Amino acid sequence: MICFSCRIPSESGTCKKCYEEVNMRKDALRHNIEELKSKVNFLTLFLPMNPAIQITSDVVLVPCSGSSIAFVHAHKFVSRSPVFKAMFENDMDEGQSVINVADVAYDALRTFVIYLYTAEVCLEDQMAFDLFILAEKYQVNHLKAYCEKFLIARVNEENAISNYTFAQQHNAKQLLDSTLTCIADNKEQFVRSEAYVNMKHINPRLVVDILEACFATELLVLP
Repeated sequence: MICFSCRIPSESGTCKKCYEEVNMRKDALRHNIEELKSKVNFLTLFLPMNPAIQITSDVVLVPCSGSSIAFVHAHKFVSRSPVFKAMFENDMDEGQSVINVADVAYDALRTFVIYLYTAEVCLEDQMAFDLFILAEKYQVNHLKAYCEKFLIARVNEENAISNYTFAQQHNAKQLLDSTLTCIADNKEQFVRSEAYVNMKHINPRLVVDILEACFATELLVLP
């Protein structure tokens, strides 16, 4: 008997290598399908029965940091943030609403609003941090998870400490675990770094967490 796919001799209709490759492709397709379902669910949040009713009911978002004085215009019916939705529902003015968004630059706020329309975003490091903070503040969990996955994929020895601090401040559990694993895996280099020496005084909690991570992976104790 030969394998149906690669045509090499096999005891069954599919050899082990082809069988494993098929399973890998199935897992990848299943992951893509779940991602698409998640995006569809996000894009259908809070849409009215007749979107045309509110399409002209605009909202102006004003970034309250940075030097830019540009505003971000949007429509109330596309709000997929429970926080924004509550603001709009409590707004008795039928005209244009103005909302001040604290501690955010124009570029980040504009990208955030575009994501609420499209569920699409092109990330780079600083934008991922900015959008994660906005997503956490305005309860856009789909975007928060997307940013966290991006940051986890880019964790390395150089940014592990700063990412750890960010994760601790913003309740990013998966990012926190990823940074601790990176630090524990590179402990010799880490304990000789200036960042570690400074962090022992600035954030002793980090040292405790690292020690626990080292114990968990049966590594040597840090000095």
